Amino acid sequence: MRLGLFIGALLALIVALPAHAQTTGDPGEMGPTTPLWQQIVGEADALLSDEEASEEALDQMRARLAEQRSVAANAEERAALAVAETRAELEVLGPVEDGFTEAEEVAARRAELTERLQTQQATLVTVQAIRSETSAALARIEARVIDDFSARLVTLGPSPLRPSLWPPAAVATLTYLGDLRAEVERRLASRFLRERMLRALPFATFLALIGLVLVFGVRNKLVGWVSAFIDRHKAIRAQAVAGILLNIARLLVPTIAAILIITALDQVALFGARGQVIIGALPGAAATLILAFWIGQAAFSPAIARDRVLPVADDMAVRAARTTLALGWLVAVHFILQAILDAQSSLPEVRAVLTFPVIVLASLGLLELARVARPHQPPPTEDDAPDAFDLGLLRALRRISFVVALVAPVLAAAGYAALTEYALINWIVTLGLVGAGIVLFHIFLALLEAVFGVDRRESESGSFGLLPVLAGFVILCAGLPIAALIWGARESDLFAAWVFLRDGFAVGDSRISAGDALRLILIFALLVSVTRFLQAVLRRAVLPRTGLDIGGQNALVTGVGYLGITSAALAAITATGLDLSNIALVAGALSVGIGFGLQSIVSNFVAGIILLVERPIKQGDWIEVSGYSGYVRKISVRSTRIETFDRSNVIVPNQDLIAGTVLNYTHGSMVGRLIVKVSVAFGTDTKAVERVLLEIAQSHPMVLRNPEPAVLFMGIAADRYEFEIRAILRDVNWVLNVRSDLNHAITRRFSEEGIVVPHVQTDVHVRSVASAPLQEAAE
Repeated sequence: MRLGLFIGALLALIVALPAHAQTTGDPGEMGPTTPLWQQIVGEADALLSDEEASEEALDQMRARLAEQRSVAANAEERAALAVAETRAELEVLGPVEDGFTEAEEVAARRAELTERLQTQQATLVTVQAIRSETSAALARIEARVIDDFSARLVTLGPSPLRPSLWPPAAVATLTYLGDLRAEVERRLASRFLRERMLRALPFATFLALIGLVLVFGVRNKLVGWVSAFIDRHKAIRAQAVAGILLNIARLLVPTIAAILIITALDQVALFGARGQVIIGALPGAAATLILAFWIGQAAFSPAIARDRVLPVADDMAVRAARTTLALGWLVAVHFILQAILDAQSSLPEVRAVLTFPVIVLASLGLLELARVARPHQPPPTEDDAPDAFDLGLLRALRRISFVVALVAPVLAAAGYAALTEYALINWIVTLGLVGAGIVLFHIFLALLEAVFGVDRRESESGSFGLLPVLAGFVILCAGLPIAALIWGARESDLFAAWVFLRDGFAVGDSRISAGDALRLILIFALLVSVTRFLQAVLRRAVLPRTGLDIGGQNALVTGVGYLGITSAALAAITATGLDLSNIALVAGALSVGIGFGLQSIVSNFVAGIILLVERPIKQGDWIEVSGYSGYVRKISVRSTRIETFDRSNVIVPNQDLIAGTVLNYTHGSMVGRLIVKVSVAFGTDTKAVERVLLEIAQSHPMVLRNPEPAVLFMGIAADRYEFEIRAILRDVNWVLNVRSDLNHAITRRFSEEGIVVPHVQTDVHVRSVASAPLQEAAE
């Protein structure tokens, strides 16, 4: 039933496309005529005044008004554009100066443009009035539909628990069954109809047998073969393909079988008008059963734990799959029962009594499903840990299901039958829709596994890129219209939404539609991808051959990235037809806020540009700023990342690097000075110490010969002589390694030369003064 509504809505949208194409033709054709507009608005007002107007009539009027508003909006846009063009031509001619006689050609052209402008302005006013009045009429129709729908939901009807209502319901049921049997007997008694049935019986029997064989034979064999294949083959690609085939067997084979069986029943023509109501409801009921079976087996997968979509325990998976199928049966029975009651125009009392058992059983089934479909905690192993999104979604659905299952029977018993059916049945169908979406998403992941040969758990680390996100977005967009139909939206609602997306909304003098937004996203994504590709080529193939240092290469690549993203944004905006002057006005209006609220961000942004252009600090430099010392790893627009020597990352705002004091050890070159302090014992030959230290410094390969290293006698202390080795290193980044090497060499040479390093020894003398007072006291 819901699928039929959705297909009808899609057909309505497709039919609307030619009408939209007709409205975008010649700018001179300004859209709907005034008589047609007045006629449609008048019909809408007449329909609103009729209190007995049906929902179908209101929906048809909503669709007509939505299309009328769309045509008027397009006509208004074209008329405004025509007025702007004519005014621009008049501005080119300039104003008429006093006492100056224009040329005849110019005067004629001015008069022609003035007359055209008046006509176009009149047309613009007309289409604006059409759009305004049509929008008002559409709003009134929508308010009426919402009011009628809300009133029907909150209407208090008879309680099915009243015993006095049971006999009429039983009589109505027996009467319908008797009429149905009498209808069949009359058709069998008719010679013409009986011969027609006999002629169609062999073909119908053949179709029914094929359908039964497919359901109970082919499907079971195919499912068993695929399950055995999965058990035998452990390769990721093989299991992914087998899982896809398993879902096809569970969904496609029963669908073909149901079509054959229902076609066979229709071919026999055994039933009349009453029976045809049941046969007409069978496709929706069969689709519900097939989807319930498929979702239960695919989402909970009782037999194959690896293919289980929702994280539940093994014993609960079996019960959850059975409960899902039972709910499918109850919803199918509800659809058939509603079709019969609607066709018979049954009294509210009869409807309440007959639907109450289905409501109670469906509530119990929903309660059981919410109880058994609980997340399995803890997971068996770390690799099998369920996805946090699946766990959160499952918990949220379970909580809502508990509430709906407990409240629905109470509302039904109180007499709110319409509200109960709306909440309970629609929620069960919505659960099916969510389950189908999750299963389809995991089927897409299995397809990616089959293509790339990678386990789906690794896709979270980027093996599949953004493909899962794109697939989830497509499934979500496809499910939203179905969800809207489930919860009471009609074809006219979807048509109105399509018209809004198709025509878009006004931004200044421009109009942005869904197609424009999609074009903007695609163009921007394409140009950004080209920019990233160009950056990769520059970084890997071009810049390494230029001789630029690493910092210069990174600055150039970053600048190309900023330029490319800016160009991509401007190109995408221009492709949608947006007037950039409007954006400039908006930016001007926001400049005050930027000046106050975003002053720090703007300052850091400007400082980042200065760092990239002037390059006082570049990537790879060893700097010291704000008490932190380390290497510059990345310069961004807002901040710079510094990696300290203990492998911690410090994020420094760019403004601090420009406005503050920064010590850059490697700015001009990699050359840097090293100072090593050495102390020797008092009385040591200072010239020998100087000679040894100088030989040690000159022998190290990292120390430059020009300028030569120097050994300085810095001072004489009480117990030692103090020296310093001062040397220029080829690469200051090796300063700690060179210091360590020199200390090792100094220790070895001092030991060989007999040079003593001072050893400070402190003697502590303790004086006893406590015994004297004690001795005096004793005396």
